[in-house]
Order: sequence, then C-alpha cells, then structure tokens
Amino acid sequence: RLGVIMAWALGLYACAALLMFLQGFLLNTAIQRSMYDLRRQVSAKLERLPLSYFDGQPHGELMSRMTNDIDNVSQTLLQT
Repeated sequence: RLGVIMAWALGLYACAALLMFLQGFLLNTAIQRSMYDLRRQVSAKLERLPLSYFDGQPHGELMSRMTNDIDNVSQTLLQT
C-alpha cells in the first residue's frame, strides 16, 4: 500500500514539474515574440521620421530608447 502511495506522489510531482516547465516555456515564448514585435514597430516608426527629427535629438537618446527602454519592458514582463 505504501508503494502505491509513493508511486502516485512521484507521478504527481513529475506532472507538476512538467507543467511548470511548460508554463515557463510558453510565457518566455510569448514575451520574446512581443518584444520582437515591439522592436519591429519602433524601428518602422523611426524609419518614417524625417531627417530633421534626428538633427534635433541628442546623440544616443534614440539608441537609449531603442535598447534600454524596450529591455526594461521585457524585464518587467519576465518578472510577472
């Protein structure tokens, strides 16, 4: 009788571990796709801006937005 209970407990533990792995995998996949789409949309927006916009911006400001801000969004989503 104890062997049957232990087998059930081990089976449930294995199922829980598998489901936790799948949850993490699916969440990371969804976040990575969202970040790819966000970067693509920001890049497309920057391509549509006139050159005069870039002349008026401080050097590195746009690069900072493209990298740091989007990475901050990604980290925030990963922590949820």
